[in-house]
Amino acid sequence: MTTPPDHPEFDFEHRLPSGKEWFTVRWIARYLTVSINHVNNLVDSGAIKNTVDVRNLGATKALRRIHRTDFVDFLNRRNNQ
Repeated sequence: MTTPPDHPEFDFEHRLPSGKEWFTVRWIARYLTVSINHVNNLVDSGAIKNTVDVRNLGATKALRRIHRTDFVDFLNRRNNQ
C-alpha cells in the first residue's frame, strides 16, 4: 500500500485553455497572479524550461513564449514541492 502524496495531484492540463499550445509571459503572470518580472525570473533561473524567444532582429525586449507541456511540467513540479 502506498501513502498518498502530501499534495493532491491536480490535472493542470485540463485547467488551461484548450487549443492553446503557446503562452506569453504576461498570460502566465496573470494565471499565476504574479508579476511579469517574476515569470521572467522563473524563466531565467530555469524553473520554467525550454522557452522560445520570438523577437525580431533589432528588438530590444525579449518576446518569450512558453509551450504548454513545459508550463504544465512547471506547475506539476511546483505543486509537488
